[in-house]
This record gives sequence, C-alpha cells and structure tokens, in this order.
Amino acid sequence: MSSIWVFAALRWECQVVLRLMAAPARDDVFPGARTGRIGPHDITLLKTGTGPIQAGQLAERAFQACGVSLPSKPDAALVVGLCGGLVPRLREGQVAIYRHVLSAEAGREPVQTSPNLVSALTNGLTSAGIEAAITVGVTVDHFVTDPRERQQLSSRGCDVVDMESHALVSVFTRNGVPSAVIRVVSDDCRRPMPKRSKAFLTEPLRTAGLLRSAFHALQVLRRTLEVTFSMSDL
Repeated sequence: MSSIWVFAALRWECQVVLRLMAAPARDDVFPGARTGRIGPHDITLLKTGTGPIQAGQLAERAFQACGVSLPSKPDAALVVGLCGGLVPRLREGQVAIYRHVLSAEAGREPVQTSPNLVSALTNGLTSAGIEAAITVGVTVDHFVTDPRERQQLSSRGCDVVDMESHALVSVFTRNGVPSAVIRVVSDDCRRPMPKRSKAFLTEPLRTAGLLRSAFHALQVLRRTLEVTFSMSDL
C-alpha cells in the first residue's frame, strides 16, 4: 500500500479518477482535495485548474499543508490528464509517459520525472496490453492552436505539450517526492485546431472533431489509470 497524490487540471480529468475511487470523501480543510482508495493505494486527488502558475501554487500549498489539513508527504505524485501531440509518431489516443518536462518560459530548467516510476509504469501498462510512449513534454501557458508554434516546440525535442506538468514536477522535485506524468494525446499534430474564441460558432466541425477526440482520450485515460492503480509497486 502507498500514499499517492494525483493532480489533474480539469473537471472531466478529475472525474476519471473519482469514478475509480472507492467512496471518495471531500476534504473540507484543503480546498479541492478528495481522498479515497483505488486498489491498494490511498489516493488524494487535487484539481489544479489550467496553467502553470495556478498549478504550481496549488502544489506548493498542498506540501505546506502536509500533516495539517492533508495527510503526511506522499510516497509518490502523479500528474494525469490529456495533452497535445507534437510529432507524427504520437497519434490521438496514445498514452504518453514523460521522461523529462521542459518549460516554454525562458530561464526555466528542464525537470526529470522518477526513472523508477517511469519504468514501473511502462512495464505494467505494456503487460496489460497498453502501449505507452516514453516522451519529452513541454509546458506552456496557453492553448497551442497555431501549427507553426507546434513545430517550434517540436524542434526543441519535445513530443507533447500541456499547461501544468513542468510546474508540478518542479514542486515535487523540490519536496523530494518521486513523480510521474501520465497523459493521453487528445489532439495530434495532424489535427486542424479551431480558434478558442467562439469556436462553436465559427468552426463547428473542427470543434466537434476535437471534442470527439478528447472524449476518446478520456476513455483511454480511464483504462490506463485502472491498470496503473492496480500496480502494487508504485
């Protein structure tokens, strides 16, 4: 049995975890925290909201609350959710396990996830018939819809993009907690992305296609987390 903190940005990503959790309870002291059991593990789920600043600040507050309004420091921390693909080999629905995470913000150093956790996750998922790609992620502070920007990020050696992982893994590393990032590609580099503002009105077909892809990615994420939390060696 181990204690695992799970961080997800969006409500529907959190719902994937909550549906796996036995009798989830709301933590009335630390805002947004839900606790429960999945398999042999004690889980604390924290909703970060979108963006690196908000996510990093929440993680810092969580560690400050250790032993007060939250359980003691966890054995491991996981970042879960969806991501965008930057390279052709990663198609929609592909599971991505991060090896390193870069930040698009100047002056931020890359951070490394736990090699032991990455190895355990990859082996466990492979044994269950789930192909997990070992990737390099990059965190940005906005939704990336411009193909040229995706190409620029890819040219830095990045495979996938999200909006929280670098900030979160940085906090985990400073606090001495091993971590991993498990995401599923919801939009690959081939997909024409709609403009975010009023997309339903101006680009309904693109938006509908993106929503279908995201729904499928959430289904893959659920199956991936079912296998992940059944592992006793996390």
